[in-house]
Amino acid sequence: MFIGREKELVLLQQDYIGKAVMVYGKRRVGKTTLIQKALDNCPYQTVYFECLKGTVQENIDSLVDELVRAKILPVALSFSTLQDVFTYLNTLPQKMVVVIDEYPYLKVMNEPTTVDSVFQSIIDNRLGNIELILSGSHIGMMKDLLQEKNALYTSAFQHLSAF
Repeated sequence: MFIGREKELVLLQQDYIGKAVMVYGKRRVGKTTLIQKALDNCPYQTVYFECLKGTVQENIDSLVDELVRAKILPVALSFSTLQDVFTYLNTLPQKMVVVIDEYPYLKVMNEPTTVDSVFQSIIDNRLGNIELILSGSHIGMMKDLLQEKNALYTSAFQHLSAF
């Protein structure tokens, strides 16, 4: 049963194609459930990816596997950067929603400022037909994304929900 997040659900179901949305909050408060519920009635193709505590390349490969599973990619293609993945997705004709859950895992296992810079580039240059949802449970790290000192500060972030 889904109770008590109707306002956030409505906001998350709005058309944010070409933009990025951030959802963050404590563990076990329903962020993933909220996102998945919003995707249930989404008119676009969707892919949900939970970051691994691993290298950027391991996460790229796992994201590609999810894109194949979601039938966005017909076969697993080889990409060396996250920017390349989103550049390719942006060439596809369909609109889509890409969820990157547990975004802080990327930052913990890799150079944090580089990871933010990579996503700043993706958000600023590679979201023409894509809505990107970044989600995470590490509240301090997610709030840092909204700070002026962060590369993502000036990006097209729609700060949607904090639990």
